[in-house]
Amino acid sequence: MRLAGVNIRLARSSSHHFSTSSWDVLSVRELYSSQFQINIPLLVDFTESNLVKGEETFEGRSLHYIDKTGRITNPYQTVISAIARVFELFDDDDSIPAFGYGGYPERPIAERYFSFVEGQGCELDEVLQRYFAIASTMELNSSASFVPVIYEAIKMAKMSCRYHILIIISDGHVDDPVMARRAIVEASEYPLSIVMIGVGDGPWTLMNEFDDGLSERRFDNFQFVNYNTIPKGVLDNPDGGFAMQALMEIPDQYNQIRKLGLMRK
Repeated sequence: MRLAGVNIRLARSSSHHFSTSSWDVLSVRELYSSQFQINIPLLVDFTESNLVKGEETFEGRSLHYIDKTGRITNPYQTVISAIARVFELFDDDDSIPAFGYGGYPERPIAERYFSFVEGQGCELDEVLQRYFAIASTMELNSSASFVPVIYEAIKMAKMSCRYHILIIISDGHVDDPVMARRAIVEASEYPLSIVMIGVGDGPWTLMNEFDDGLSERRFDNFQFVNYNTIPKGVLDNPDGGFAMQALMEIPDQYNQIRKLGLMRK
């Protein structure tokens, strides 16, 4: 799988005001400059562990449960919807490079990845539609890892020398924690941040370790956000309240990347 890049620029619109103090780390000139380009792939976890990770937090349902009446929204739908609103703050071409992993038991583990729309990004209003179609038919009967995707994101960052943010929505199950640690540490050599949004019951011990541990990293490049601790009002905020929660460490990480000279690698 190749994570095809989509360049996303911070919008100049005066209606997008960031009140969180961490965003002040970036200069106003750079924050709203068309020269500040980022690449943001979105990755969704379709592995079989999602079948049982909603026992406590989703009334025993699969985290990918689809209610065709629309009365019940699963955690992935809620987060994807919120993420789409985040992209509206950053986007200038209304496109999200969206991918999934897991769900193809006949393939080797390293190949259980797919694009929501083959060869291109999704339109902002198309992401939820594509997710709905995939989750309605996907058999969650295989394991996979987000580690190969981190390496693909590293390749993207290395080739373009632009800042990248990999957003992963996952139930947090990791088959290969040693490889995951290694990939996250290696990613800190490049202009790449990783935001993990955890859905379901957890446990989140490993995600918290990735966030707060791994002292051998060149900079703190991994942020974990527990979906269950985000107030519903923040998720529903059309003005980007979720951006403040999910991306609150990004300005500091970007400045660390800049100070380390990783953009020029």
